[in-house]
Amino acid sequence: MRAIALLLPLLFAYSVTAAEIYKWTDDKGRVHYSDQPPPEGVASERRSIAQGTPTSSEPAKADAEDAAAAERARLCEQVQQSLKLLRENQNVMMDLDGDGKPEPLDAAAREEQALAAQRGVEEYCTPKAGG
Repeated sequence: MRAIALLLPLLFAYSVTAAEIYKWTDDKGRVHYSDQPPPEGVASERRSIAQGTPTSSEPAKADAEDAAAAERARLCEQVQQSLKLLRENQNVMMDLDGDGKPEPLDAAAREEQALAAQRGVEEYCTPKAGG
């Protein structure tokens, strides 16, 4: 799938044949590209690739948006894992004083970190307006 994502800008830049490309994001935040439509009920974007027609900088913008979405998905997963760990595990250790050595978190520190992780979930796991 990664190879398709790397080749897609080339397809948009200059295409040999006319084709339809579908783009969608699955429930885990992974972006998919295919010449086949996504599963029924999944929101998608359909792009036509005209034969031999060079395009503008639209692919670069799409690539940047895809990279930003992938980074948001990575951060979303990270804060969700942190929140789960903080909520389920009483023996969490973290380097809070910056000395490079993790110390056990007491209940108050664990709750403070859980609130910070929850804010991260709200920031990174909620779709951006207009995106």
